[in-house]
Amino acid sequence: MRAVFTGHEHNFQVSESSDATGHIRYFVTGSGSQLRPGDVRPAMPRAHIEGWSPQYEFLVVEIEGGAMHVTPVSNGPVIVRDLKGKQIAMPVEVSLQ
Repeated sequence: MRAVFTGHEHNFQVSESSDATGHIRYFVTGSGSQLRPGDVRPAMPRAHIEGWSPQYEFLVVEIEGGAMHVTPVSNGPVIVRDLKGKQIAMPVEVSLQ
């Protein structure tokens, strides 16, 4: 398994790919209906979250060859930021090999 998709949180989150996550990318999406107020940044290190976005979005998943590309999409640009507020380039690429 290389990726897990789940919902419930009312924002977008993507995990880091590390030993702590078993090198599995966890994608949390659920902001299609309502945004959660607050800031997840204080919990990001403990939860191994690489990036998050408090925007309405859904995910587009594209598989080409040995790679999967996951892109959050909204009615405008989705800005995904790391713990320090630096923008993370999208899409997230997951190797399928």
